Amino acid sequence: MLVTVGKFLFAYEAHNFASRLRAEGVFAVSQQHGFGYANWSWVLAHGGFRVWVVDAELEATRAVIVKILDGEFQRELEAEFGDLDDVACPTCGSEDFLSRSAYADIAMAILLFPIGVSIPALPRVHRCETCANWWSEKRV
Repeated sequence: MLVTVGKFLFAYEAHNFASRLRAEGVFAVSQQHGFGYANWSWVLAHGGFRVWVVDAELEATRAVIVKILDGEFQRELEAEFGDLDDVACPTCGSEDFLSRSAYADIAMAILLFPIGVSIPALPRVHRCETCANWWSEKRV
């Protein structure tokens, strides 16, 4: 029997978690993507995107969750690729900055939500407190 081990707001989070479980040898399925892509607000009504595992593999799933929360996988990635969360001003290199979502995207999300269209991933805009430079993240 399948058991829900995680509920996520975004599909990519459920995919990433299920992929990590599968990489560790646990049979995992991410679910509710079909209607989630059609109308994102339905996913919110149903409690998010879900990840299921076979109930016989709950102990292995708990072990993977402990490794995730402990940061073991993050440390492995940083050992391979360097500091992953190193956000700094591209002009002066300062790490002292303020962040917010882009106003245009927030306005579009508010205008389109009543008709069933939503924009779940908004880029962040940053302002350096040292040199007053503005920059934004690129959408992937």
